Amino acid sequence: MSSMAAKITAAYFDSKNMDFMISEDFTSITTQFDLENTDGINVFIRFDPDDHTVNLTTSNIITFPETKLPEMLALANALNCQFRWIKFVVDEQNKSIIAQDDAVIQLDSCGEEVFECSLHFAKIVDAAFPLITAVVSV
Repeated sequence: MSSMAAKITAAYFDSKNMDFMISEDFTSITTQFDLENTDGINVFIRFDPDDHTVNLTTSNIITFPETKLPEMLALANALNCQFRWIKFVVDEQNKSIIAQDDAVIQLDSCGEEVFECSLHFAKIVDAAFPLITAVVSV
């Protein structure tokens, strides 16, 4: 079932000249942010069927060797304390770290809300990136 919020958000992104792709079923948007500390990060925006909530998830921010797993788990916990608006999650199977955010949206203003949320989300990921790479490279 297509999401009206996804369609409205896509129109808003288009008005801001953002590069993005909307899924064929109009339930998600994928975009990329070019950031200061990274070469860019993909953000997957999934709209719930009720059009009242949205989830933002990054692609893998970084992958790491298995020997770094305890340090990455501790880092994710520290990042979650430092950056209260999003959560960092360690995928133990893929040996990677991602970021996620959930937000409540209103249909009449969801385009701007998701846009602002996405920018804020990307800025936090960018701020955390040097801390993440420091743990992996040690």
